[in-house]
Amino acid sequence: MKHLTRADEDRFREIHLHFGHPMRKSVSSSYHHYCPEEAWAPPVNLYSDDENYYLIVNLAGTSGGQIDLEAKDGELILSGFCPTPTPGETVGALQVEYMEIDDGRFSITLDLPNDANINEINAAHHSGKLLVTVPKM
Repeated sequence: MKHLTRADEDRFREIHLHFGHPMRKSVSSSYHHYCPEEAWAPPVNLYSDDENYYLIVNLAGTSGGQIDLEAKDGELILSGFCPTPTPGETVGALQVEYMEIDDGRFSITLDLPNDANINEINAAHHSGKLLVTVPKM
């Protein structure tokens, strides 16, 4: 496993600032934010190499048909729906005792870097992760 060096951390901050900071509500990790009328923001990792920017979005429980991705006006807009995860077949009434997994509508908007080629953006959904590749011009 590769450990991050100080240079890696500085580059991550540079990429993060380059993409713009997604708007997120500050909620303790031990508290479930349940507001059906609001959209939640999925966690995102940002990477880059010499030719591309990469976004990996954690969307466990979604299928490709539940995800919308749009690039316009210098922004990348990701939205969709994640169903509530349940244990499947149960005996009697199911009661929620504790819940941390976000579900329902999600949305996140990221500012695209000036050198992003929005005409060649590619996305692939696999194993609950969405990989978005944004080529550089």
